[in-house]
Amino acid sequence: MMELGSSPDSDIADLSEVDLEQPHSVNSSSTKESNSNPDSLESGPKPEPQTKKTEPESIKSVSENSKSEPQTKKSKSGSQIPVQGTKNPEPESILTAIPDVESSLFASSGAKIILPSERKRHAMVFWIRGLLFFTAILGIINGLDYINGDSGLINHRRFINMDAETAPAGSAVLLGTVLFEDGSPAPEVVIQVTVEREDGTIIEKSNTTDDNGNFRIADLDPGVHVLLMANGSRGTAQLVQHLVLLSPPPKMAMEPLGFTTLTLTFPSDETFSEESEDGYFLNYVPYEAVNEMQLYDSSAAGIYVMVGVGFTGIALIGMAATVLGFRENSRVMLRMGAALIFFSQGPYASACCLGLVAFLLTFALPKVHSE
Repeated sequence: MMELGSSPDSDIADLSEVDLEQPHSVNSSSTKESNSNPDSLESGPKPEPQTKKTEPESIKSVSENSKSEPQTKKSKSGSQIPVQGTKNPEPESILTAIPDVESSLFASSGAKIILPSERKRHAMVFWIRGLLFFTAILGIINGLDYINGDSGLINHRRFINMDAETAPAGSAVLLGTVLFEDGSPAPEVVIQVTVEREDGTIIEKSNTTDDNGNFRIADLDPGVHVLLMANGSRGTAQLVQHLVLLSPPPKMAMEPLGFTTLTLTFPSDETFSEESEDGYFLNYVPYEAVNEMQLYDSSAAGIYVMVGVGFTGIALIGMAATVLGFRENSRVMLRMGAALIFFSQGPYASACCLGLVAFLLTFALPKVHSE
């Protein structure tokens, strides 16, 4: 309790000491003294004690939270609307603190990449393309000639006969079937082969067809010989004479014999009466000898058919390479097309000559660039 007669200086000193030591008790005691001593208010104005008021921690936390939380009000829709005049930092002010990223754009330098297909073609390229196309067509014709083998420059019979010249004697076997023109088997038909050797010796070997028209003759020499068919079942013997090419043993196989399989047709009476002078004898030997149309086994020419397919394929691939080389303006592709077409050979080796010329011309092509 403070006495009324005490001096103000002593009171201020006492309050300051108490306020520093017990802040909460001083506030409460001061309020009690003011309420219990009304006479102290009448005594005159007293200087307020310069005390440092400290707020409780709970009050500080509430005040700090109130400062940090933005003041908002609810709209009619229920959403929170910030109240103007608050000093709370807005998200926009926070984002403005991040430095802006400057995007750099690419500027055109004016340079242009010229593709090979966009370059100007020299006039010689057109000439080389035409030459290669023409040469490739010659190679295709050569391949088809090998595949056909009955007409044209390439004749399968000629190749088979060349192989037969070096084959051993007695290494050929002839077997086959004889049919009438209506397709029925021709039984009891005599098949005779006359072999003339280089020393002038003539050997005749024959056989008779069975009920199914089948026959077989062995120990013959490979090459071209005369074949005679005789049929006596019609009363008077009817004779038909052909040239036959007997196949030699295959070179690539370890086979000692060469087999020739034929299907022969015996003419009808009408054919004899129309084509024969006497009605009993038909001789096809002169015609077959001049035109190289001897009877032969087409299976013996399989290797030559494969060669023809190869020539045709190489020519087509070379033509495709020529198209690509012209479209892409590539001298390498044109050169490759010329090399492929060179191996297609062509009639009389024409593709070899023209392909070589085109191949050499590809090295003389100048480089032409478009601006």
